This record gives sequence, C-alpha cells and structure tokens, in this order.
Amino acid sequence: MRFKVLNCSWGRVKPFSPIDQSVIDYAAANDVVIVASAGNHGSFVPNYPSAYDNVLGVGETNEDDFVLSSSGVGVNADVMAPGYLALTTTSGNGYTTSGIMGTSFASPLAAGMCGLIRSRYPQLNAVQTIAFARRCTDDISENNIQYGALLPGRINFMKAVTTDPFSIPSVRIVSVDQRDAAGTPVERFRIGDTLHLTFNLRNELGPVTGLTTTLQAAVPNGWNVTILDHDIDVGTIGTGADVAVGTFRVVINGVNNLPLIFSLEMEADNYSDKGLYYLPKPAPITTFRNNVLAYTASDDGWLGFDGYPDQTRQGIGLIWKGQESLLSPSGLLFTEGGAHALKAYDNLTNQSDFTIEKPFTGADSNRAVMSDRAVSTDRYVGVRITQRHTFPSANLSAAVITTTVENTSDRILTDISAGHFLDFDIGQGGSENLIRLAPEAIPDNFSTHSAAAEAFERQGVPVAVVIASSVADPTAEPQAVGMRYRTYVNDNDGLTDADVVTLLNSGTGIQTAESGDMCTVVGMKFPGQLERGAVRTFITVIGIGQTIGDAAATVRAVLLDPMSVNDAAGHTATIVYPQPASTVCTIDHGAGIEAIDLVDVAGRTVLHQMADPSAERSMLNLASCGSGVYRCILRSQRGIVSLPFVIVR
Repeated sequence: MRFKVLNCSWGRVKPFSPIDQSVIDYAAANDVVIVASAGNHGSFVPNYPSAYDNVLGVGETNEDDFVLSSSGVGVNADVMAPGYLALTTTSGNGYTTSGIMGTSFASPLAAGMCGLIRSRYPQLNAVQTIAFARRCTDDISENNIQYGALLPGRINFMKAVTTDPFSIPSVRIVSVDQRDAAGTPVERFRIGDTLHLTFNLRNELGPVTGLTTTLQAAVPNGWNVTILDHDIDVGTIGTGADVAVGTFRVVINGVNNLPLIFSLEMEADNYSDKGLYYLPKPAPITTFRNNVLAYTASDDGWLGFDGYPDQTRQGIGLIWKGQESLLSPSGLLFTEGGAHALKAYDNLTNQSDFTIEKPFTGADSNRAVMSDRAVSTDRYVGVRITQRHTFPSANLSAAVITTTVENTSDRILTDISAGHFLDFDIGQGGSENLIRLAPEAIPDNFSTHSAAAEAFERQGVPVAVVIASSVADPTAEPQAVGMRYRTYVNDNDGLTDADVVTLLNSGTGIQTAESGDMCTVVGMKFPGQLERGAVRTFITVIGIGQTIGDAAATVRAVLLDPMSVNDAAGHTATIVYPQPASTVCTIDHGAGIEAIDLVDVAGRTVLHQMADPSAERSMLNLASCGSGVYRCILRSQRGIVSLPFVIVR
C-alpha cells in the first residue's frame, strides 16, 4: 500500500531472519518508514522487528524521562519516547491513561513524529527519515546512567519540524567486517585470537568533516578483551557516502555466554553519535559456502540447524541461491553391532552424543573430529569420527561431506554404519514433499563402488535435492531410506537409539510413495569387523537443481570426481552451439578434454565420445538422440565440466 509511515507495536525475541530483513528492505525501497516497539523484555537482547536494519526501534520512558525497566534497549531502541500512562482511546468512544504502559504505546509517538517529518520534508526518503528522526532527540542519560551506551535520545517533535535535515549528519553502521591477522574473513574465533574489525559507515544526511571514531567495550557482559586500536580518524563523509573505518584490533582474552557490546563513538564539531555492534560468543558452528550454496554444520555433528528448539544453536540451515532454508535440524548418526547407536540429533534434547575433539577452526577449518568418550558406559562404543566439508566447485550446487570412522576402543567393532539424518523441506512448511530412490544419480560405471541416493521434490516448486553416499568398496552396503518425518521422529521420544539402528541397517528397503513432511537417512554400512585403530571412509554428496534430473546430473558428476567438478559458470570459455541443436553440435572447450558424455534427465548416458586432448573443439553427431533436455559432461584430468544442452527436432 506504500503508506508513508507504518507503526508496528509488536515483536518478539527470536533469531535474526534474512527473510524478515528482505521484507523490510523491500518496504524501505518502496519508501515506507517502519517504526517498531523495542520490546518489553527489559533487555538488550535483540527483539524483532525493532532490531532489524531500516527500522526505527522505540524504547519507553515515563513523562519525566526515566526509562522503564521493562523497556528493550540497545539495538532494539534507536530512540526513546514516553509510553507510560500515555493517553489512548477506549472502546467506549473515550480516552484513558489507566494501566497504559509498554513500548507499544511509545512506538506510535515516534511514528507520529516521522509522519510530521515526512510532511515537513517530503524530499527525504524512508531511510533518511529514520536517520533524521534518530537525530531529533534530547539526551536523557543523566536520569538513566545505568544504561550507558545502550541508551539513545528521547524524541523531540520541535527539533523535527525546525531543523534542516541536511544541516546535520547522521552516520550509522551498515556492516562490520571481521577478519583474522592474515586478512581472512572469520566467523569463529578462540581465546587468544586477535580480531581485526572494520566498520562500514554511511552518512544519510548532511556532510560531516573532521570525524573521529573511538571503539569501546561498552557492555563487556563478562568478556575480557584488549582493544589495541581505540581511535581512528575518518575525516569527511559526504551526504549518502560510504566509508570503511578500521582496522580496530581486538584481542580476545575471555568470552561469556552473553554478547560483548561494542560502542563505536563518533565525534566531530557539533556532532556526537554512536553505533552498537554485538559480538556473540562463538558457537560450535561453521557456515560453509560457495557462490551458490551455503549451509551450517557444528563441531559435534549437527547439520542445518537454525536455533530450534531452544535457540542454543543458531545457523542458516541450507540455502541455495539466496532462497529460504531447505534444511531443518539434522545430523550425524552411527550404529555398531546392530545394537549400539549414537546420534548428533534426536529432536528432543538438542544435545549431541559426540564430544568435540577438533573444531572447525584453525588452518584445517573444514575438518572437525568428534568422539563418543563422554556418553554413558552402557552406550559407549569407542569411535572417533572425522567430518570434512568441501565444495567441488565455486559455482556448482553441490557439497561433499567426507566421513571417516576410526575404532578407538580396546575391542573389535562389528557391522558399523554411519550416515546423516536429513530433514529437507521444499516449499512453504515443507509439506506435500515427495521422496524416492534416485538411481539416476549413480554413475553407470560404478560397478566397483557401493552407492545409493535419495531425491526430494515438490510438485510446482522449481527446487529438487538429491543426496548420495558412495565408497569404492563393493562389500559395503549403501543406506538410503525415505520416510515421513513423524514415522520415526516424534515429540514423545524423538529419534531413539532403536530408530537409528533400524534406519542405518535397512539398506534401501524403507521407502514411501506418500507425500508430506519427508526426511531421509543416507549413509554407508561396513559389514564385518573393524579392527582396533582401523578406519572406514565414505562420501556423501548433496546436489540441488530445479529438477531431480538437474540435481541428479550434478551428483553423478561429483561422484565421479568429488574434488574438482566444475560447471559452466566456472568455465566461461566452454560453449556448446547451436543451442538448441538438431542433428549435430559443436563444442569449443579448449585443450585437455578426453571424453564427452550426453546424459538425459533420468541420468542415463545416451551418447559417449572420446575426444582428442590436443584439440580445442569437438563435434557431436546427435542422430541417435531424441528431443529433450540433457547435460553435456566433458571430462579431463583437470576435472569435469557439466553444461545444460537442448535438442529440438
């Protein structure tokens, strides 16, 4: 509707949502000012939507400028406004102040001021209006010294209608770049590390000159840090200009569960401002990314979690091409002897059976090691499990998880199985999903391998997921089951040890043709004995595409070469023409190609042709191929190139 100002007197404490933020950014791009209550939780803990970017969050005072102890502060409150005993309407066509309190009553006052600003200064866009409202305040810190840097100013309507917006600056923190000493971006750190912080600032209003910045640990919350660079001169920032300010070096001496809150103080002639930055305790998680795929994994075997159910774990799930997450909480499973079971995920406790031996940090940050050394005696097996996460290409929608199981006990283990419980959800709510075995994802020449795959899809949704496990050992037994989520996972007993034993020892025998909320367990069983100190290793490939055929073709290519598959985006010089083709086609691929395959949507190789490695161009005779969509797969010692290809007659 493009209202000039929208008041949102609601919200809750919850994890940050990129989907929510995109909705807000869309509103701001359409010139809508969003004002939201800071929450009545009496804390600096983020309350949304007030804590999102491009929202004016409003905390609550009384008529004497004292902050109510129930008011949200920190990133929740960009301004304060009187809400306690505010005058409001009643259902009896009258007015009252009786019992009125809460940031829900403070927020409309700030929204009203924004309305006046938009009327008085129509040249301001939505983001500039919020920036200006933030500057049209009075300092009430003398009445509220206990809040320190967490407290913004209280709104002043007179300033809002008598101040030229472009006579004052309004600088805000847009983002913070966090790196290590080598300049590598880091999401995780350990005690003793030195973080290099760069603050990306933007000035929404009038130019500022002679700006200086000072970084302070405004609310330590039990942390112990040493800031090596307190002050950095910025100079001039023009209207609408961006500037990167840094590097501030911060030594981490000790951490706590609550976040450390930094305050970046900004000073210039006739200008004083600040921005807050929350540094959370490093969780035992890492987000792995290439250019099209990102997912979260924990040091102790979880996959794709998003903070459910108790917010102790947070991550992004699994995101493909910036869309919503496709993966709900999932994780590593293990069985031994057809009786013992271990699991990272059980749907009840939010705790893993595995103890972290080596986290996803340091030089080998894509590898984590865990063991069962801390489980009860009756459940102890004696295993060490290593998980390595890699991407075969920067632009391929595929990830590879390499799982290694080592016998660390003082006995011989028998019939070990390992794999992943995966709760993929395609489309809203993850309902009406279909799951089936995907033999088309397994290469034709895998007679010496053990491999199996499952595929997820939803009718009408252009997203499909294929998961395959493989090992070059014909005696191993691939495990791939497809089922309704609630068949084995429920709120009464969760995923039990007995469930895990069943799911990792059923081969491909558990499948359903129904639709609904589906999940899978994909892994590998190694029958027989595992000697003390011996290991078993297999890979799991996750591939995503618009159709099962696309995802299966990707998985096939990765299974053939898990380390160096490349797609068209990574090989812009490779061209297939004409497109679509009829009876013949030409491929400009450069030297080094040894073989070319044409694979249909079912994963069948319909054409195989050897190539001259010294040639830079090949021609294919398509007379034996019918009309349809294919993948043209080119193999070389460098890796594999997989390109979409269409034949029309």
